[in-house]
Amino acid sequence: MPTIQRNDASIYYETSGTGPALLMLHALPFDHTLYRYQIAHFSTWFKVIAMDLRGFGRSSSPPVKYGLNDICDDALAVCRAENVDQAIVLGTSIGSKAVMLLGLDHPDFCRAVIAVGAGNKPSAHHPSHIEGYMIGRDHFHPTHLRNVVSKAFADSPLGAHLLGTMLERARVLGMTGEGMARTVAAAHDRDLRPRLPDLKPPLLVLNGEFDNSLSGGTETVSLVPGARHRILKGSGHACCLEDPQTFDAHVLEFLNDNGLLPAGR
Repeated sequence: MPTIQRNDASIYYETSGTGPALLMLHALPFDHTLYRYQIAHFSTWFKVIAMDLRGFGRSSSPPVKYGLNDICDDALAVCRAENVDQAIVLGTSIGSKAVMLLGLDHPDFCRAVIAVGAGNKPSAHHPSHIEGYMIGRDHFHPTHLRNVVSKAFADSPLGAHLLGTMLERARVLGMTGEGMARTVAAAHDRDLRPRLPDLKPPLLVLNGEFDNSLSGGTETVSLVPGARHRILKGSGHACCLEDPQTFDAHVLEFLNDNGLLPAGR
């Protein structure tokens, strides 16, 4: 169970597989297990590094204000600990904002950027999410989880099981509403739109058909020259969990078209 210490925060991550690095930053209100299917699939050809953001999973949340830059710096520190100096970066929701910021600030580190959701500005939902988590984890977490997937998936036996597993993980790991609220606030602190035309690494934007960030993803694609956009029918914000087969196929197509699949794939 590797962890790093950075500015009073303990950051947990897991690695799987060997090969070129593929860094994964999850959405709220999940932890790194949001990518359970992708970790299993892509570790066949890549060294997958999946970390828990501050306040989620096994990572701590220091009782101070932090922002998106801190989350990016956490990710870079994890990669340094693994002797990784370049990576394909994949993020969902707040993770998508973080990987786009990494692509802007560290273009030589990012071989490609895969942004799921690709919201590019503070969300109108963030203040109510912060308020909900400050009342308590169990007050808002179940509602938040259902809101980031399609209704059909949430109501399905598989969806109910996977969301229930996440609720149980949060309880067992001792995630706190205050810590979760601080990370939601970190997602709220940056508008990337003025800088997006300068994003240099290849960009793939993925959205679910029922993703509440679909308009933001569409706007992001319009601002980044050469960006590719794929929409997964029937899915919500967490489309990597809802339809992993289609999600992975789009990612593989993008990586192949940019010469980023290891030899022999």
